[in-house]
Amino acid sequence: MTTQLRLKQRRRPASFVSKRSETPLRALALTLSQAARAALTEPYLLTIEHHAIQLAKLPQTFDGFRIVHLSDIHHSPFTSSEQIERAVETANRLKP
Repeated sequence: MTTQLRLKQRRRPASFVSKRSETPLRALALTLSQAARAALTEPYLLTIEHHAIQLAKLPQTFDGFRIVHLSDIHHSPFTSSEQIERAVETANRLKP
């Protein structure tokens, strides 16, 4: 049977827990895990933004003209050619 005194001895003081979370090794582990998460999830993230541009001197023939801009596409071990093809197909579906 465990006594109340032994339970108190097993618990870590709150100050030890807070100091432990601020160690350089923990900060490094957190930074590396965030970088790995970004590297593994970013290839699957595709953002489409629409911006209307008003130019007073733009010729009437360009009214309704669409431009598609693809940026920040990197082919790497984490990004397959299928992901790049998906981005291009999505851009083409916007009918630039």
